Amino acid sequence: MLKINKRLSVTLSIVITCLCIAVMLALAVTVHDYPRFWFANHTVTPSLAVMLFAYAELLFAFLAAGALLRLLFHIRKHLVFIPSNVSCLRGLSWCCVAEGLLFLAEGIVLRLRLDRVLWNEDMFILLAFLIAFACVFMGVILRVVKNAFEEAVALKNENDFTI
Repeated sequence: MLKINKRLSVTLSIVITCLCIAVMLALAVTVHDYPRFWFANHTVTPSLAVMLFAYAELLFAFLAAGALLRLLFHIRKHLVFIPSNVSCLRGLSWCCVAEGLLFLAEGIVLRLRLDRVLWNEDMFILLAFLIAFACVFMGVILRVVKNAFEEAVALKNENDFTI
């Protein structure tokens, strides 16, 4: 398996996170044009609920990206087992759970809508539920990692006071 040096790995993660932020900015600016882009043959306009969900999802994605960047910059400075990183992981996990709940609610709202548009929404409803599951599952994984980090920080602090 390919193994790269630690500093390059962290730098690569920072670059990828910054690229994701750039994509999210582009999405935030163009979110109202998605239906016309994907379904050029139809005059589809997104409902207000879908637009609100999209912006709320982007908000939590930006918050998660910010916490991830903060965590990566700490790791780059060799500040690994510090309380601030535990806070970053806590924030990341709650952002993932919030994203999952938003996608779940969006899927339910799309499913319950009575004014179906011309295109088939079933694929998007299924996708919303799958993304909701993935986000909540990632949030749970991050909670476990956060708990492990919290224990490591406590052990490190205890070791620092031992002579």
